[in-house]
Amino acid sequence: MAKSQEIGVLDKSKLLEIFAYLNERLKENQLQLEITIYGGSIMTMVYDNRPATKGIDCVFSEINSKLLENILAIARFTFNLSENWINEEIKEPLKSILKEDKETYKSYSNLKILKPKTQQLLAMKTLAARPEPAKDFADAYILCRDLKITTKAEILDIFAEYLPLTLLGERQMSFIKYLQDLFNYPDQDTSLNQLLELLKTKDREFIDSLYEPVDLEVCNALEIKYLTIVSALIDYYLQFYSREVPNWARNEKLAFKTPYYHSRRISDFEKFKLQYTNPGPFRARNVYFDLRSIERV
Repeated sequence: MAKSQEIGVLDKSKLLEIFAYLNERLKENQLQLEITIYGGSIMTMVYDNRPATKGIDCVFSEINSKLLENILAIARFTFNLSENWINEEIKEPLKSILKEDKETYKSYSNLKILKPKTQQLLAMKTLAARPEPAKDFADAYILCRDLKITTKAEILDIFAEYLPLTLLGERQMSFIKYLQDLFNYPDQDTSLNQLLELLKTKDREFIDSLYEPVDLEVCNALEIKYLTIVSALIDYYLQFYSREVPNWARNEKLAFKTPYYHSRRISDFEKFKLQYTNPGPFRARNVYFDLRSIERV
């Protein structure tokens, strides 16, 4: 029996452990089951875009419902899961889907895990278009990158393939516009490397240009996010060179409410460590870098 522990969220390894456990229980009961997964569980398992998810949004194939309820209840007890750890609430928004394109994610002896194709997921994320703390925007960006989509027209074409265009409202159009703005924005890693090179070589022309006023009032959300990240680096290096830090770089708008970690793949321990070891210019903005990697640039 799997080791019981308090689980607030489910990471990829735990999800796979649960699916393997369900397969064994299905096998004992001589049942075959297909589960089509959606939402955060897909982004966690397939695209590695989230460290974990709160639950499994899915649709079950036809099966003896009483036996399935019993198996799911046993799994919930065994893994100490929340009451709504697996649900079919996704059925309601699926009513708007014009067609479903499914593919197999993983097959066991008595359990098959299916997922919608990336195009359908993108259409569904665009329809949902929920604000933070929902992850629709970040998820849609990852899906666009996976599909090599960079234009509004391409997103609209995919949307129309799976959903009626009449469902496009102001929220969805703003969502698509922000995605388009992000595609047009310079690659962040490239621009940060260029910034670090200019700062580390003490490029005089560039450093002098930092003292030109920056009107944050005319900046959009993506620009504010980028400026928050670079202002931490600028503040850090200018202090190191005993140079005055420009006023715009210390504007109170340039700080995140939740911690931002530059490295995309970083352990919880490393995150905790960075919060205590990063210098003041980073902590003041809730921005955390691995300074060793900065030194290697």
